[in-house]
Amino acid sequence: MAAAQTYEQRLGALDRTVEDLQDGFLQAIEHLRRTPEAGFSFEDHWEDIARRMKGLRDEIDAEDFDKDQLATLATALLDIRDLLEEDPRNNLDICDQLMIVLERIRHVVRDALDEHVTGVPDDVGMVMSDLRTWLQRVPDQAIADVLGVDRRTLSRWRGQATRPRRELRVFARLVAILRHNWDADGVMAWFNRPRRDLDGRRPASVLNDPNWEDALISAARSGRSQYAT
Repeated sequence: MAAAQTYEQRLGALDRTVEDLQDGFLQAIEHLRRTPEAGFSFEDHWEDIARRMKGLRDEIDAEDFDKDQLATLATALLDIRDLLEEDPRNNLDICDQLMIVLERIRHVVRDALDEHVTGVPDDVGMVMSDLRTWLQRVPDQAIADVLGVDRRTLSRWRGQATRPRRELRVFARLVAILRHNWDADGVMAWFNRPRRDLDGRRPASVLNDPNWEDALISAARSGRSQYAT
């Protein structure tokens, strides 16, 4: 019996599928634009591409994405469904729109990979290992202050393999997002700056409140176009 794929393997496979679809689609479009009379050749490509696009839904595992990402994917899949009802040979704008939708899906998949934290579901030691890699120069005390725990607690977590506390899971998710736009010092500074999208609160001040989790993730992603408001 084949071993179950890891999170990274599943998303990597989905990313390659979408990239392959984009490449094949682009080749077919360019061929049709250069040789419009060869519509029959494009038709063969189109049928294969349409079939594979419709199959994308089956390759998306909802557990690999959060609510915002799933909402973006759901909208993209609906857009694909509607666009596939059109005949691209008579309207090449449909092809361009489908390429844009596919790129939107790839952005979500890549972000999900970029934002992944090892061990978040069930291994606090692995979470702490990722944080140590991302925040190498940050003193434990600074991290402990944001989390609202004693510095010795961080040392204890590093030697455990139990489910991490909710605030640590959220903190690690936020760091995983922020590290792509900020260095370690900038990431830590982000937690202590009041933000308008948090009603003037500092991220660190609401980190322990589950009611603010979605708002924190949205705030951290605010620099990424598909999540920006």
